[in-house]
Formats: sequence, C-alpha cells, structure tokens
Amino acid sequence: MRVLYIVLLHLITPLVLLRLWWKGRLQPEYRQRIAERFGHVPEAPVAVWVHAVSVGESLAALPLIEALIRRHGEGNVWVTTTTPTGSARVSAALGSRVRHSYIPYDLPGAVARFLDRARPRQVVVMEKIGRASW
Repeated sequence: MRVLYIVLLHLITPLVLLRLWWKGRLQPEYRQRIAERFGHVPEAPVAVWVHAVSVGESLAALPLIEALIRRHGEGNVWVTTTTPTGSARVSAALGSRVRHSYIPYDLPGAVARFLDRARPRQVVVMEKIGRASW
C-alpha cells in the first residue's frame, strides 16, 4: 500500500502544482516559496518543529510556541504551515524568533530533505479535531 501511495503522490504532483499556480491568480503568495513544499529549506537544526496547518492552528499554537522559544531559545523552533494566511500569521506574531516554512509535501524525498536540514528533536502537530457547536 505504501508503494501505491507514493506512486499516486508522484502522479498527482503536477496537478498540485497546477492548483498552486491557479490559486496564485487571486493570492500570489501561493506561487511563492514553492521550493519549500519540496523540502528545499536552509539547513538550520532546531530543537522543536511545530506544524500548524492554517490560521486557526497557528493562533492556537502561539502560547505553546512562545513557551518553546523561552525554553529552547530564539531560532530553535521551526514552524510549518500549509497556507499563506497561516504563514503570514506566524511571521506577524513571531517574526525572526522562529524559523518558518511551508510543510513539505508527503513525498519521500521532500520530507527526508526537510528533516535532514531541520533535524528537529521533537515534533508537535497542531490539529483541529471536530467542529465546535455552540
């Protein structure tokens, strides 16, 4: 099953790139920093990698990220997001105190490249579960 999954990911990659280009018509940020989505990031080993998908998870993660910065020092926390809005929120709130990039696509080469360059000792994944009903 894993081989099939990887083959399918490679087959849909051109469609994913086309989607980024298409979304970039209205939001140019989608066309920027595409290399990060394939794990091409600067080499910078960190203590903790925090993945926050979009704006909601980024906002929810801010207190945790602040605590991690206090514990491990500035520049020792790497935050990944998937959307330009999440990226903008992280940059606005944390600036250069954290490293930030888009999370690499789930392709073996992209993930391995990212992990080889970031070398996190811990990983935290922020995920919204379910829907709140008021």
